[in-house]
Amino acid sequence: ITYEFRTPLTVIQGLVDSMKKDETDPQKLNGYDTIIGQSEVLLNLINQMIEISKVHTDDTNNVWRSGDVVALTRMVVENLRTHAEKKLITLEFESKQPRINMDFVPGFMKRCLCNLISNSLKFTPRGGVIIITMKREEGMIVINIADTGIGIPKEDLPHIFEPYHRGSNVDPNIGSGISLSLTQQMVIAMNGSIEVKSIEGKGTLFTLSIPLKHSERELPYWMPSLFAMGNA
Repeated sequence: ITYEFRTPLTVIQGLVDSMKKDETDPQKLNGYDTIIGQSEVLLNLINQMIEISKVHTDDTNNVWRSGDVVALTRMVVENLRTHAEKKLITLEFESKQPRINMDFVPGFMKRCLCNLISNSLKFTPRGGVIIITMKREEGMIVINIADTGIGIPKEDLPHIFEPYHRGSNVDPNIGSGISLSLTQQMVIAMNGSIEVKSIEGKGTLFTLSIPLKHSERELPYWMPSLFAMGNA
């Protein structure tokens, strides 16, 4: 059904773009821009719905590898460091062990970390701190992402992983989405769990716990040099 919604929206966008080319009336141009903008909002929501459904149904995304999760996490953090520096936010990564081999889906792991760190960057004010820590513990990898952001009200915590949930203390101009819901689904798909603790006005802590081993069979090895190529 979501795929069926996407096709007419792209047709609408194409027609409006074509109509804009020969239009000179500022009022009509403004109306066309509004149509395009609202259709982009709908298209983005549809693409997010498709993405979350693929977590459990698309075998091309759900490709397991064995590799160093410390290296993968460090690369994700470095990719987001420039954004953090622009906001004057200190972004740190610490691992109890310099190397931790585990089984994971590279695309899922990368997206989970990106979503959670990006979420912290969104809700942490200038001059704040985000610390990512990692350790191996009783057959699990435990990753903590802690920030000194605005925090989450107690009444919102039970709903934080619901699609399109907007916290009661969130600026209405900040769009809602499914990033946290999608993150939870990807963690569950890797047989793990995600928890959140928060104090409003002080900060938030997300904790990922994922088994180190997915199966007894030997998996293809994930190499850091392949990171930029996607899920391979």
